[in-house]
Amino acid sequence: MTQSTRQGASGTPGAGRLTAAQYQPSAGQITAAVVGTAYVVVGLLGFISTGASDFAGHDPSHQIAGITVNPLHNVAHLLVGGLGMVALVSAKLARLYGLVLLVGYGALFAWGLAVADGPNILNLDQGGNVLHAATALVGLLIALLPTGRNRADSSQGER
Repeated sequence: MTQSTRQGASGTPGAGRLTAAQYQPSAGQITAAVVGTAYVVVGLLGFISTGASDFAGHDPSHQIAGITVNPLHNVAHLLVGGLGMVALVSAKLARLYGLVLLVGYGALFAWGLAVADGPNILNLDQGGNVLHAATALVGLLIALLPTGRNRADSSQGER
């Protein structure tokens, strides 16, 4: 990389980049990362209960804290968790993650009401429905939290 390709829009080398001291994640980013981390942990713990067989099966004995899961459900938890952890990168991603949680888990809650406690592809039950509704509400919170500003943004505005 040459010096000219590393210059920011102002022509100053490194301009536009944040240092670790300047980076301050927003409340939404932090909340998304915490939710994401929790979902990764739940996904991993789920595999301890279910193993990897009967991928989309319905077995009420496969539970985490009284909530039924199956390997497909565990993979979904890992994906949702990973996305939440990635949302720490920017406030826009965190807001998008919050909207995805709101819409996705809201729909999952509605679907779960129709199929819970009966055979279904995600091994859903009523306890899981409560957690899915709570996750949808947390998604709304993440989407509505202020994005905040990084120190570099505010210092550039003061010039």
